[in-house]
This record gives sequence, structure tokens and C-alpha cells, in this order.
Amino acid sequence: MKNLKCIDDSRISIILLLVFLVLLTSCVAGRLTKEANMLENNGMYERAAEKWSSILDRNPNNQEALIGLNRSSKKVLERKLESFEEAYDSKDYSKAYDEYLECEKYKKKMIAKGVYLDISNQFTTLFNKINEILAEKHYSRGCASMESKKWNDAINEFENCSKYINGYKDAYKLKKEAEENKNLCEAENEYNDGLAYFNNKIYKKAYNCFATCNSLLYGYKDAKEMMNKSIEKGKNRIAVLPFKDFARSSIEQSLYSNCLSNLISINDPFIEIYDREQIDKIIQEQSFGASGLVDERTATKIGEIAGVSYIITGKITRFTKTGGTVNKSPVRAYEIKLEDPPSSKEITYYIHEGEIRVELEFQFNILDVETGKVLNNKVITEYNSDQCKFATYSGDYMLLNSTDIDLGSSNKSKWAALALNFFTRDIDTSLFCEYKRSLKSADELANEIVSTLAYNFKLEVTRMF
Repeated sequence: MKNLKCIDDSRISIILLLVFLVLLTSCVAGRLTKEANMLENNGMYERAAEKWSSILDRNPNNQEALIGLNRSSKKVLERKLESFEEAYDSKDYSKAYDEYLECEKYKKKMIAKGVYLDISNQFTTLFNKINEILAEKHYSRGCASMESKKWNDAINEFENCSKYINGYKDAYKLKKEAEENKNLCEAENEYNDGLAYFNNKIYKKAYNCFATCNSLLYGYKDAKEMMNKSIEKGKNRIAVLPFKDFARSSIEQSLYSNCLSNLISINDPFIEIYDREQIDKIIQEQSFGASGLVDERTATKIGEIAGVSYIITGKITRFTKTGGTVNKSPVRAYEIKLEDPPSSKEITYYIHEGEIRVELEFQFNILDVETGKVLNNKVITEYNSDQCKFATYSGDYMLLNSTDIDLGSSNKSKWAALALNFFTRDIDTSLFCEYKRSLKSADELANEIVSTLAYNFKLEVTRMF
């Protein structure tokens, strides 16, 4: 019986809640209805329509709101159509066009609310006439631009013409003709610029002009052939000699390979990297560098034999390593003993902390084989480091506290002591969970440096050429 009484009480509560919600909704709807009627009576039809829409959003079946929205929205549409007609009468056809589109947009908005508005044929006829007027206006402007060879203006005008009436006269054909003339004009300009750069031996800019010309109008004159000539005349044939290691780092081969790979990956038709094996072969056959050194005179000689324009030499001048040891430091603390009554004891846990840092300095020269001059001398310095910090303890680190906390009287429970410890301890327990417990080796850090340095080396070379 008691359970049945509880069920009945729950049902009564739900019913009362529903009644309250219905009454609340009715009050809100009543207030909005009153506001909508007042706005409508004052001629503020757009705001009145918004109020009626708000009521319908809450209750789509509210007939009074539906009738009110129908009444107010008609007035709103009438005013919008009046603005359209005024713009038409004042021959502001662009404004009239926009005003009519607003009317159509409002009509669609009301359909979504269940209100169907009508725009009479009178206004539709005027709108069609406006489209004809504006289409002819832009068509005439486009034709005038064609005569004055203002191709961009002509293209824009014919596009606007099609906006009002698609397929108006021969607007589409004239637009295509304007685009062709525009491309022809731009292609001719690019071609002439390319010839000027080519004659002044600025081959890379010449190539870019001829490439743009060819993309604007494929097969224009001999633009494709001039692109190839520009590459052939302006190509930078580069040989990179094996690097020297004056810092005894033992990574010169790795650095050399990485730098070569980065240069070969450059997507630039004006940069050609000489084959590594051929360079090694020339050095061996000519007995260059037998002493382990290749000076500038020797380097240019190798370049002459290889038939390249530039030689790059490089050397590791400094390689330092600091740190590398993880130090262990004792820390005094107190461990709570979970027993009744609780107690604590002094213990020692350990903080392990270490860092390693590697620094590499690399110097390279770019030599002009023909003149023997150093065109660029650059020093790149890179460093890399690694750290670790963690704590160890043979017992339960969650019971540790940096101070001997007051556990109070002996009747305090062990769980109360555990809670007190949680809120008062000043120990970073995350250090006991730290998974990283060793340092990277100097070789690992050096290999990471090599990748970064080789990339920066590529950037410096591409800036030069």
C-alpha cells in the first residue's frame, strides 16, 4: 500500500508540472499576442510579423498567430513592392532589381512558416523588363570595351549581362573573344619581357616569363623552345666535394650524404647536382686530396674536370658535447604508516636528473670554377639537447610527505591520516610516474642535428642560385 501511495504521489507531481508548463506557455503566448496586435495597430508590420513568427515557433498550431502573421506579412510585402516600384519609376534599375529579389526572398521565408504570399503579374512584368534593360546596358558597355580593347572590362560587362538574362544576344561569344584577346595580349607582354631578360642573361626570370606566356596561350610563338634555351643557358651545374671533419665528430659522411640528398630534392630546373660517384672518381684518378685537404685551387681544378660551374666545399669546425650523466640526489621525507593509530617514519627517496647537449658548427664555401673566387662563405651552427628527471622510492610514494605531519590524537583513523597527507604533502608525485628515465646518446642527438643542418644548407644554396 505504501508503494502504491508513492506511485500516486509521483503521478500527481507530474500532472501538476505539466499543468504549470501549459499555463506558463499560455501566459507567454498571451503576452506575445498582445505585443503583436499592438505593433500591428501602430503600423509596425515587420516587427509584428516577427512576434507572430515567434508564437508559431512555440506552437505551430496556434491559428490566431497564423492569421496574424498572414495579415502582417502581406503588409510587409506590400511595402517592399512599393519600394521596388519607386526605384523603377526613378529609373534606378539596379536598386529596383535588388528590391524585387528581397520580395522573393521574403515570400520564401513566409512559405516556411505556412503563409503563402502572392506577387502580382504587374510586378513580375516590371522585373522582366528591368532584366532586359540591365542586360542591354551591360551588353553595350561590353561592346564599347571591346572596341577600346579593354579586355578585362569587356569580360566583366558580358558576365554581368548574363547575370540578368542568360544567353543574351551573343554576349557569351563576345566574352570568349575578349578572354582570347586578353590572353593574347598578356602572352605577348610576357614573351617580350622574357626576350628582354634572356638578352640580358637573366635566364631564370626569362624562363618564368616564357612559362607564363605558354600557360596563357599554349604554343605561342617559340615560348616553349625559349624556356628550354633559358634553362640550358642559365643552368647552375654544381658539384659538392666530400666534407672534412676537423672536429673529429665522425659524422662528416652522414652530413655529406644528407646535404647531397637535400640538394638533389630541389625542384628547380636551374640547379643540377653533379653525380657523387663521378666526383669521387675524379679525386682518386687525379690524386687530389691525398693529404686529406682540398684547397680552393684544387677544388676549382676538380670543377673544371667535372665541367661544372660551381664547387661547394664544407668542413665541420666544431663538435662539442656537455653533460650526459644522470645524477642521483637523496631527498628526506616522511612516510605515513597506515595502521590504527596511524604513525609516520623518516625515509629517503631519490631524484634523478640529467641533461646532455651537443653543438655542431659547419662551414661551407661556394666557389666559382671559372674565376676561382669564393662567392659565398657561410657558417651554420646547430645544437640539440635532451633532459630527464624522475624520482624513485622502494615503498608507496603516495604515502610520502615532505614534512612530518601532525597526526593528532591516537583515535584518528588511518584513512583520515591518508586524506590529511593528500592535502598537505609538498612532493611532486608525477616524478615517480615519469616514463623517461635515460638520456639520448651523443650520436642520436648528432644525427638529429645533421637532418636540420642539411635542410638549412639546402636553403642557403637555393638562396644563392
